[in-house]
Amino acid sequence: MNEPYLWDRSGASDPDISRLEELLAPLRMAESTLDFRPVPRPSLLARCTAFLRQHWMVPVAAASVAAVLFATWIAMAPPAISSSDWEARTVSGAPELAGKKLKVQQLLPGQWLATNHDSTVHLRAGKIGEIEVAGDSLVSLTESRQDRQRLSLRYGFIHAHISAPPGLFVVDTPAARAIDLGCEYTLKIERDGRGELRVFTGWVDLSHIYRQSLVPAGAAAHIAADGTLSPPYFEDSSAVFKQALLDFSFSDTGSAYHRAALETVLRDSRQRDALTLLNLFPHANVEERLLIFDRLNQLVPAPPSITRQNARDWEINSMNDWWPLVEKRLGLSAIKKGKGR
Repeated sequence: MNEPYLWDRSGASDPDISRLEELLAPLRMAESTLDFRPVPRPSLLARCTAFLRQHWMVPVAAASVAAVLFATWIAMAPPAISSSDWEARTVSGAPELAGKKLKVQQLLPGQWLATNHDSTVHLRAGKIGEIEVAGDSLVSLTESRQDRQRLSLRYGFIHAHISAPPGLFVVDTPAARAIDLGCEYTLKIERDGRGELRVFTGWVDLSHIYRQSLVPAGAAAHIAADGTLSPPYFEDSSAVFKQALLDFSFSDTGSAYHRAALETVLRDSRQRDALTLLNLFPHANVEERLLIFDRLNQLVPAPPSITRQNARDWEINSMNDWWPLVEKRLGLSAIKKGKGR
């Protein structure tokens, strides 16, 4: 064996050593020059990413704890008073809210407000308006959302001053629904469901299923216990005209009584009552519709698109082209706010 060969591979190689080198050659370590330059440190983002990959449960647990704490805080925190929440305040007497004596507190959905004969209550919501609830009334807040505020007047009397956008504030009664169109009005409901709506500013859409009565400022309308609605009538019309209108509205179509009431309405009608006549067509039969057409045409001439034949064959919306002419002649167009027929 040549020992110098083993140390520095000088001299001749021993045959056995050569064979061993050939056998171990595949396992020989590759020769390379060591690089002693400093290794660059990973960025903060890279370190955070690597940490989250290895410890992904930590942020999940932290988020879960935060969610539980937030839910607990919401549940225990007192409710915030928004501009659409109703405040109920006693004005006189001893009214009750949810069965307890009322002083000043928030009216919540589902709660019933009851006034006796000598008590009154003031309801107020900042962006909605104000309502005076008179004695012997039963009122409930049935819906309170950003796009809808709805009261139920079981019976009694309310005076509403509403500043909300048209259609947002609604009052339900046992027989009809009053939809505010930006106005001031009173609504009186008897215990059997009969009622009277009087409008002072703006318009109110009074409806029951497919029936509708659009009531402008200075006008009123009546509600029957079964939901039948009278046409709107101006309060400065004659007592004879108003009584005949109610007789016509709430009697059987085609009866002699019904026909006699219509003849009185047409005879005593003024141009200002054209709005009332325009609302009579749904209450009339064929012959009566022709009589209404003739009288209304005298007060406010019909547009070319509406003829006696249209009156004979009347159906919903067939008189729509007449509405703008009547509203303009009576000066009502500027009163109405944001609501179509």
